[in-house]
Amino acid sequence: MPGKETLELLDRLASVSEEGRGVIREEAVRILGRCIPPIQQEGNCTGLVVGYVQSGKTISFTTVTALARDNGYQMIILIAGTKVPLLNQSRERLLSDLRISAKESDFRPWRHAPDPQVGHDDHRSIESTLQQWKNPNIPKGKRKTVLITVMKHWSHLQNLIEVLTRIDMRGVPTLIIDDEGDQAGLNTQVRKGGMSTTYEMLYKLKRVVPHHSILQYTATPQAPLLINIADVLSPSFAEVITPGKGYVGGKECFIEKPSIVSTIPPAEIPTKDMPLTQAPRSLLKALRLFLLGAAAHAFLEQSGRRSMMVHPSQRTAPHGDYYVWASRAIQAYQDVFGQPAGHPAQRELLKEFSKEYLELTETVQDIPSFDELVGLLSFVLSNTSVVEFNATKGKTKPIDWSQCEYWVIVGGQALDRGFTVEGLTITYMPRNAGEKNADTLQQRARFFGYKSAYRGYCRVFLESEARQAFEDYVEHEEDVRRQLVSHRGHPLLEWKRDFFLRKTLNPTRRNVIDVDYRRYSLDREWAAPRALHESQEIVVENRKVFSDFLEQVVSIASFREASDRFIDRRGLDSHKNLIAEGVPLKLVQAALLTRLRVREVSDSNLMQALLRVVQWALELNDDETATILKMGNLHPQYRQLSGGKINEIFQGMQPKGAKTDEEIRYAGDRAFYDPDVVTIHLRCFDLGSEKRGTPEHQDVPFFAVRLPERMAKDVLSQPQGGKVQ
Repeated sequence: MPGKETLELLDRLASVSEEGRGVIREEAVRILGRCIPPIQQEGNCTGLVVGYVQSGKTISFTTVTALARDNGYQMIILIAGTKVPLLNQSRERLLSDLRISAKESDFRPWRHAPDPQVGHDDHRSIESTLQQWKNPNIPKGKRKTVLITVMKHWSHLQNLIEVLTRIDMRGVPTLIIDDEGDQAGLNTQVRKGGMSTTYEMLYKLKRVVPHHSILQYTATPQAPLLINIADVLSPSFAEVITPGKGYVGGKECFIEKPSIVSTIPPAEIPTKDMPLTQAPRSLLKALRLFLLGAAAHAFLEQSGRRSMMVHPSQRTAPHGDYYVWASRAIQAYQDVFGQPAGHPAQRELLKEFSKEYLELTETVQDIPSFDELVGLLSFVLSNTSVVEFNATKGKTKPIDWSQCEYWVIVGGQALDRGFTVEGLTITYMPRNAGEKNADTLQQRARFFGYKSAYRGYCRVFLESEARQAFEDYVEHEEDVRRQLVSHRGHPLLEWKRDFFLRKTLNPTRRNVIDVDYRRYSLDREWAAPRALHESQEIVVENRKVFSDFLEQVVSIASFREASDRFIDRRGLDSHKNLIAEGVPLKLVQAALLTRLRVREVSDSNLMQALLRVVQWALELNDDETATILKMGNLHPQYRQLSGGKINEIFQGMQPKGAKTDEEIRYAGDRAFYDPDVVTIHLRCFDLGSEKRGTPEHQDVPFFAVRLPERMAKDVLSQPQGGKVQ
């Protein structure tokens, strides 16, 4: 239960509403409640905590830290950042929120040990602090909790292990928080049967601490969810944290407010064959939008800072060009606005700014007048710092945000995962989607965050391929979160690894996954199994499924000839297709799709993907319907087998090659579908290896499915407990 540390921490969150603080508290209680209770002598578990990019994961694990202290955890270890700036960012935020500093005059029940080492005698101070918990004469409120903050690097973790091996850790309930839990610590040598160095250290750390719970915090959970469930870092449970009011994320940027996202023209993106010799127009437009937003910030006397991020490439070499272009533009604007009013160059520049101002009026209510903003541009320009933020010259130098109100930051990898750009309004990212790992791509989305107060001033400029990838990712992200929320309270061991993810994206890096995944596309074309004849037992059972399903359909809908909707001018001696419309999709799911038996691997993949999409559609709309067609009124048609599978399911158009509707006798099986709902063909085949031979299989039920465009999905699935055969 929340105690003094937790309640005081929440009270200090002045910028968070009372409702928001209640959500943070409730979620922290739920997260810690899944961990090993501190009253146990030993035991271990690993949990996954999923948030959005820059959505409040830090305050969540800070609250969980305070709650752990209140509930008797004696040691908390924060593993954060693969680089010094990221570690310092997380460490300083944690210490500040918990009021752990030398300036605090009040008693603080914490003993902070940053990057402990045996050579510094840290094991002695840690051990003496832990001894307080064994002394019944020391009041519980006076016993200090050890808080260790350490970089996620094998050498730092090795130092920590050496320290802890010199301490009796038996009976010491420990909470380990792995910030960005999908990064660096997973085993990149798993396919080779080995251990990567950082993973090995985490493995040893688990062995040194008999009583521990690991919480993997991340916005991109693909890797932890897809590693082998037998892996020591595979999470046994997952919790999803919700962003507070004011958060602007993928849904807002790419679905609800796509107008704030612009595509950078291909001609304005430098390539090896076509380098740019001057600043691209879109970069200058982005810069002017940023400066007008900064001027509004100054005019309205708002707190905080405003920033623009330029993320041109993973490589550091191109950063210099953009740094020079941005710096020169800032200086040129300063020179022009330093001229007397009415100067020709100033008039021309104001015309450009007026275009961007007009665009801002479409997304910002009560925007200050153009003249009011122009009057502050000289002030903004003189208070704007342009920096190149990368490791070109050794270690990345941290940004001292206190030195300036307005920033233009040019960088690459350093601006990816975990880094917070304060007051970010404009993002200019001409780099493409790169290796197309979904989690890596999403970690570049520094433009997400708590920005609703100034969302109208925000803009994102992306290369076309990257923009499409971000749009695709949003659907995937919402699907994963929805599934995890639905599975809340149950072991992840029981959770089906089925994701919606476009084939253009990989879920994560391959080198941490040794259980391969399958992919299946359910697009706007027909999908059908090919080997439902493999077992006579399956044939018999599926005939019964067809019969039972059709009996239920005719009780609520009537079949009629489909020739009133589709071209079918064949003679009376032909077996006509019959159609039933408005059949509840949930009936199709329960009475047909979940009961049909399949055995062949590719057919099984199809069924798994189809059931996944149907379940998703029904979760969004329980009243979804389907159109059912009895092809040839289920009279068995002959089809040839090739390689043990049916050669061709669909009968083609008659006559073949007809050019106009008047020439067509039969539109062909593929034309019989409803574009607005799920369409299912039911049919029966006699199957043989030779066209005119005696059928080897008779009256075999088959089906085919076509989804409407709004339901077209790419499904990724991973079997549990072993490798794909």
